[in-house]
This record gives sequence, structure tokens and C-alpha cells, in this order.
Amino acid sequence: MRTEEQKRMHASYQRQWRANNPEKVREINRRYRENNKEKIAEWKKMHPESVNEHKRRWEINNAEKHRAHRTIDNKVNSGRMNKPTHCECCGNGPCITQGHHEDYSKPLDVLWLCDICHRKTHGRLEA
Repeated sequence: MRTEEQKRMHASYQRQWRANNPEKVREINRRYRENNKEKIAEWKKMHPESVNEHKRRWEINNAEKHRAHRTIDNKVNSGRMNKPTHCECCGNGPCITQGHHEDYSKPLDVLWLCDICHRKTHGRLEA
């Protein structure tokens, strides 16, 4: 069993390693989320207050992004903007397109992309 000092040293090492290896941490977290979808969904059901707090913090820390997302959602939901059924990048369709902002200060300037092209645009998928 570890002593309290060993636990503190190990925790300090982990914090330092995470700070020095953000790409590896992101990949580890991505794989965990991918392999534990049911477990994560169950946790979210059991802890709605934590989920809501996380969303609220994201909205505060990413106010411009949040405003741009809400603007598009409101326009599409009210029928004042049509959401295309074909990707503006690869032409794939009909598919469920996702709005992509190159510049969040221009919330109505949106590219409508399929999931694959959207992930490529954000570098979450090999081109």
C-alpha cells in the first residue's frame, strides 16, 4: 500500500506528464470515450447536474462559439435558413450535414459538411 507521500508524488508526476503530453492525453481520452460509450451514457444519466455544469462552463468559456451555434440553430429551427442535404465539400448526400464556422464572429457564414469532411476540417480524421 502506498503512503500518503507516495500518493502525492504520484499525483504530481501524473499532472506534470499530462501537462507535457496533451496530444497523448487527448488520444487516450478519445479511445476511452470510443470504447466506453454505454458506461459514459449511464454515468451522464446518473449525474445530470455534472453534465449541466460542464455545458454551462463550456458556454461561458466559449461564448462566441456558443452564440454562433445558437444563431444557426435558431435560424434552421424557425425555417429562416435551410440546412442542405448535401456536403458542400465532397458533394456527398443526401446526408445529415453539420454547420462549420471558419470565423465565429460571422455566425451566418457557415459551410455545411458531412461528418467525415467536418472531422477532416478539424483534424480529427486523417485526410
